[in-house]
Amino acid sequence: MATTQRVPIRLGKQRIAVADSQPVAVNIRLSTHGADGDTAPAIKNTSTARVCRVCTEKEARYTCPRCNAPYCSVACFKTHGQQCTEEFYRGHVQSEMQLQNAAKDDKQAQREMTQLLERVKQFQDESADDVLLADRLQQLALMDPDDLSLDCLTETERAQFLAAASDGRLSRFVMPWEPWWMIAPATYKRETQALRKANGRKLIIEEVSTEETTQNDDGGDDEAVGASPVVIETKRYPTQVFTASDECAMPTDFSTIVRGKPSPLLQFNLIELLFAYALVLRTFNGDWEHDAIDATLAFMRLCAVLADDAKYTSVEHVAHACLGKHVEATLSVTDIKANSATNRVVLRDASLLLSDKTFILDALSDVLAMFAHSDRELKDQNQKEAKRTRRKIDAATKKTAFYRMWVFHRSDGDLAELCALDLIASGDC
Repeated sequence: MATTQRVPIRLGKQRIAVADSQPVAVNIRLSTHGADGDTAPAIKNTSTARVCRVCTEKEARYTCPRCNAPYCSVACFKTHGQQCTEEFYRGHVQSEMQLQNAAKDDKQAQREMTQLLERVKQFQDESADDVLLADRLQQLALMDPDDLSLDCLTETERAQFLAAASDGRLSRFVMPWEPWWMIAPATYKRETQALRKANGRKLIIEEVSTEETTQNDDGGDDEAVGASPVVIETKRYPTQVFTASDECAMPTDFSTIVRGKPSPLLQFNLIELLFAYALVLRTFNGDWEHDAIDATLAFMRLCAVLADDAKYTSVEHVAHACLGKHVEATLSVTDIKANSATNRVVLRDASLLLSDKTFILDALSDVLAMFAHSDRELKDQNQKEAKRTRRKIDAATKKTAFYRMWVFHRSDGDLAELCALDLIASGDC
């Protein structure tokens, strides 16, 4: 134990002085024994020295920000108080999460702003395109419909049109066609009676709704009507039917046309002719007038009876030949499989046409009208190919007229056995 030095002090007017002006060093021994029983070194410090509250051995260089406890190292900080440690790490985790959420919010806001700008730009581009499209459509609308073709379009417009046609986008502008032979024979004859008396001239009947007329007079729905897409209606009946004048032109006796008994193979050949007609009408959505030449050429490819003077010996023979036919000159393997399914449907169409004599006469009359229309169009062309095609059409016209006369002099019961064609189309034979 260190001895205390005596310091003399004089009272009065004299200045109080201390013998030794240097501060006295204090030796503090906090613990005489360490953890292993060894004598721990004493901490020599001034009176302001701090000691670690945890280990009570080393100088405390740090202070806990929560409880202000002095500590000397990380190990002591971790053990000085569990609550403070957990709060410390929890605070760091929450801060990090807040920073990450803020970063995510910034990215989300930036993404939304980018999307908004893109939508605005797209809207502006579409508005400009709509104006250009309206002007372009107006130019095409002013053209003569007979002169309007794919050649009137630019390469880009032609590619867009063909793409829209191939993927079915244009189908919403065309009403699906229902074959006229699907109508009950009695109903069909009643509905086409006026057309037959008019010798095939088109009867235009326009029905105007009173409510629609009132709205148009008020001018309130003009914009709505103009905005709706134009739907192209399809034909309910053939372009040309067997008229009263056609009946008067028929010979009274078929024997005046053919010497001897007609060949029994005519009925089987008739099946292919009706099959070709039904498939062409389905391909052209019931209306061949807009492209009569292509429709005629397709018909000639399908009907070997007219083009190559083919002959069939039975219903099965002609039916299986029809199943392998197709409109296009070349088809892929996938198209051929789909084409086979379509041909079975068309075989049923041919069977329905054979079920009534009026159906057959109207179909053959429509074929003759298609041939005549194509011949008139090809007459204006001077190419050798056009002249060759006209000669083929002329020969096919004579054969078709012969089959129509032959059917006219047949009774409905004579063609009843041909209805077995429907069984073959269903796959039962």
